[in-house]
Amino acid sequence: RTYDGPELLKKAPILALSPHEPGVREALLNAQFMGVLPEVVRLVGVVPGATESGIALSPAVRAGIGAAVDAVAGELAALGVALRKREPPREPDLWWERQPLG
Repeated sequence: RTYDGPELLKKAPILALSPHEPGVREALLNAQFMGVLPEVVRLVGVVPGATESGIALSPAVRAGIGAAVDAVAGELAALGVALRKREPPREPDLWWERQPLG
């Protein structure tokens, strides 16, 4: 799902009850108040089927990562940002899913 700045700002504020509710709207309002709100704001995310406690990505969210990356690339290209693929490509570092040492 992709949201633009005005769409994010018109949403009602919420009380953050978990780390999955980062208060994006409130951060944008603070930036606007301080006069540092970027001209273009786009938020690209993957909407989970369910939110549960845990540290691993759900299969649905993991499956949506490619589409989210493509959406970010499309948004940047629309702004005139020249993109290039990393060669060789690297696997994502999902540090929170690593087994603890020892």
